[in-house]
Amino acid sequence: MSGDHHLRCTAETVTISAVKKPTHEDDELVRAEAAVWLARLRSDQASPQMQRSFTAWLADDPSHAAAFLRLMRTWTAAGSLRRR
Repeated sequence: MSGDHHLRCTAETVTISAVKKPTHEDDELVRAEAAVWLARLRSDQASPQMQRSFTAWLADDPSHAAAFLRLMRTWTAAGSLRRR
């Protein structure tokens, strides 16, 4: 969902921003959060409460799931590289 939405009030039209456009800093923060979640979930301290918190974080914003999936693809690809 992107762009502006219009709300009609009698004879005038009011434009509101429906979604904050992400910035480069937002993207970096989400990628960093995804990396922290990966480390937490792979640690010996992973718990059902942590899994619930992670699931809530994923559901909080579509960019969270996208960042985590990109990170997991990279993690998986790196794990399949042969050491020379």
